[in-house]
Amino acid sequence: MARHSDRFWRLVILGVLVAVTTAGGLAYVVDDLSVRYRMTRNRANDPLDTVTLYIATKLKNGQLEIFYNQPVTEVCVRALFPHLGHRPCWYVRRTPLKLVGRDGDDASRVLQAQLFVSVGRRPSTDAARPYST
Repeated sequence: MARHSDRFWRLVILGVLVAVTTAGGLAYVVDDLSVRYRMTRNRANDPLDTVTLYIATKLKNGQLEIFYNQPVTEVCVRALFPHLGHRPCWYVRRTPLKLVGRDGDDASRVLQAQLFVSVGRRPSTDAARPYST
């Protein structure tokens, strides 16, 4: 009797995994078809958009230097998943700093920590503005 119960739970878990995987794959396919359809309608920037990013680098003293005078424009896709070689716009807008460094040690942690400092600030005429971490 206990053996039947183990088999039942294995089938339930397998069914849930198959359903979640199928739902994720279906969401990606529908998202991709939506992007490709919007590309054919010939409207300006319909599935594609541009986001301005600012270059930042981590200094030796732990501060982050943001170069506001050198903005970088990145093309993104208005979709849930990445398509056509572009990242989704919701993801690109979440990280408005493009961190460049010598060795890429803990670049993502520094970028996430400084994200809240830099969001909402207007670029100044200064070449760079350092923020402490």
